[in-house]
Amino acid sequence: MNFFSAPEFKVGLLVLIVAGIISGMALSVSSDSSYLGSHKNAWFLIDDASGLIEKSGVRMAGIRVGQIKKVGLENGQARVEMMLDGDVPITKSVRIEIRPNGILGDKHVELIAGDPRDPPLRSGEQILVV
Repeated sequence: MNFFSAPEFKVGLLVLIVAGIISGMALSVSSDSSYLGSHKNAWFLIDDASGLIEKSGVRMAGIRVGQIKKVGLENGQARVEMMLDGDVPITKSVRIEIRPNGILGDKHVELIAGDPRDPPLRSGEQILVV
């Protein structure tokens, strides 16, 4: 009996194909951009990070371009780590503003574009102007 023509092999192959298709569809609709496409990380220090939580939005010109990955303490200040979409054109002169989302107290990070002639911010670098 040929192994590849056995009914068990055909059923197993079908299950693997269907599982692959479902996994691909789930990743394509996921809101976490780390699964698909490129992304870059950036971080900044701020005195008061109240209202900022993990998975809060990061926006530029009102458009969501990433999310907060982690909020922690570093030398008495809050360190906010972000994951940004890879195609977001940010330079080293980008500024950070913390803005409210609504009346409930939650906030988001707003990136204010810097001078486009400045060098681009590389993944993992600190944003200095807060």
